[in-house]
Amino acid sequence: MAGILQFNTIPKLPNNWWDGSDIDTVWPTWGQYKSYFWGANSGNQFLKRGAPLMGDGLAGLNGPSRGHAHP
Repeated sequence: MAGILQFNTIPKLPNNWWDGSDIDTVWPTWGQYKSYFWGANSGNQFLKRGAPLMGDGLAGLNGPSRGHAHP
């Protein structure tokens, strides 16, 4: 397995992305075979898709997932 490590901005998902499916709303922006890592609370991964994170910074409304939990 090979990959590329980049230090760059993480694209912001579209508004209300949690109302669709990954193929409709997440993959066109983030890519099906890409992984993004940022310093959000690790427990956020166990929240239901689209649940508000109630955070700030990268986990906030201006962050990549617009402040909502994602797989």
